[in-house]
Amino acid sequence: MSVDLNPHVQLGFPRPLTQLVKRSLQVSNPNNQPVAFKVKTTAPKQYCVRPNSGRIEPGEKVEVQVLLQPMKEEPPTAAKCRDKFLVQSTIITPERETTSLQDIWGLVEKEDKSAIHEQKIRCAFLPATTAPVPEEGEDGMGSSMSNGGGDEKYATVQNGYNPVAAAQNASANTDGTSTEKARAAAVAAGGAAAAGAGAAYAATKNAGARAVGSAQQTASGGAGSADLSEKSQSELQNEVKRLQSQVESLRKQAAGAPASEGVPVHIVAAICFGVFAFTYLFL
Repeated sequence: MSVDLNPHVQLGFPRPLTQLVKRSLQVSNPNNQPVAFKVKTTAPKQYCVRPNSGRIEPGEKVEVQVLLQPMKEEPPTAAKCRDKFLVQSTIITPERETTSLQDIWGLVEKEDKSAIHEQKIRCAFLPATTAPVPEEGEDGMGSSMSNGGGDEKYATVQNGYNPVAAAQNASANTDGTSTEKARAAAVAAGGAAAAGAGAAYAATKNAGARAVGSAQQTASGGAGSADLSEKSQSELQNEVKRLQSQVESLRKQAAGAPASEGVPVHIVAAICFGVFAFTYLFL
């Protein structure tokens, strides 16, 4: 038998979506045997779930925290969220009491996939002044238990957060044109890259200051060592500024150009990575 979910049909995320939004999903075990569960989603880089798997004793329940990562820009009011969650559960039989949860899932999938129960929950964007989340949507979709079917691709929810990947997911969640989606993704990634460049610049400045102080305290180095450290600091700062300038230029170009001429997100992300790599290697 499956677990009970609350809410069991729709998980609503109130605006503003440009900040972290937290929701709770209650997973209960109404069976007379313990169950193992795990949570998957169609957008694993956009959400963080804690815990994303576990064991529930008979009659007990677990509160799962679902976090929607901040979006770069607020989606249009009419935008619909296409994300879905999948909660899988299976009975832990007496002979598997000493088996780890990871191994239990492998055994069940290999021996009897029909013992895995699946329940789907869709996501929705709600107005800032929220009303109670409806149990049933306009399309009448309810919770479903199946062992396959459907075209959705679910993946285990990750605990980490990639700002560039989140920016790509954010653009995919809107109903705008392909041009608007491309611009939104590029601008959001550019913002993440600029933030990374700023952090790298600060690290460079602090490291340079420490190098100068160390050189000044070295008797054998004297003023010449301090001058050399200051020169090295200046060169590193100039290089970081150059990379920052490229990121800003690409961001502006992506915001004003058609989708066919826009700057790919991976290029902007690569420059961001270059800033961090440069700082890491030379400081």
